[in-house]
Amino acid sequence: MPGLKRFSGMTRLRKVKENTALKGGVEISEPEEYLPQVQELKHVFGVDEETELDIIHRRMGGKQSDLPLAQRVLGWKQKEIPNASLPEAVVYDYLKLSGRKFIYQYMAFGGRSTKGGLVPDFLVDNNGEWLVWNVQGEYWHSDAINENKDASFRFRILGSIIMGMKVQQVVELWERDIYQQRPMIWELAWGGRGMRE
Repeated sequence: MPGLKRFSGMTRLRKVKENTALKGGVEISEPEEYLPQVQELKHVFGVDEETELDIIHRRMGGKQSDLPLAQRVLGWKQKEIPNASLPEAVVYDYLKLSGRKFIYQYMAFGGRSTKGGLVPDFLVDNNGEWLVWNVQGEYWHSDAINENKDASFRFRILGSIIMGMKVQQVVELWERDIYQQRPMIWELAWGGRGMRE
């Protein structure tokens, strides 16, 4: 079948195992009923189920040299930052290994619960002043509406005082650059610049 690359629904099916329910008057059956058909489809199309690690590694580019990073990122997502996006988890890993002081998703000015609140992805201590590192996904931040929101965020947070330290610079770290331009992206970010500025 054109476009069929992976069958990734099995993990979700297994997690619903104990939760049979009615949806729209139709009973959702136990996943075990479908396992033989799924196995047959996987065999026919030569598709193996991907593990979460495989998915992370593939999205990062799939280079063998990135496998240890993918393993660490999976660990962070499972233990410390379960709601982080994949590129945020890669930045988190870099900052953890660097030993520098940083705060992930600080609720500035009341955060998401307050009108006008902000949530920078990373506040990074840069010699007593904050650098804000905002991770930008290629899909979500490339349209005009989100570009305006990002510009508004930058304008409102730049120069503010958070926890007694001034926000010195706002740096946009783009998803593709995080995956493909390491370590250059980190060097520029420490200097207060993104790769696309």
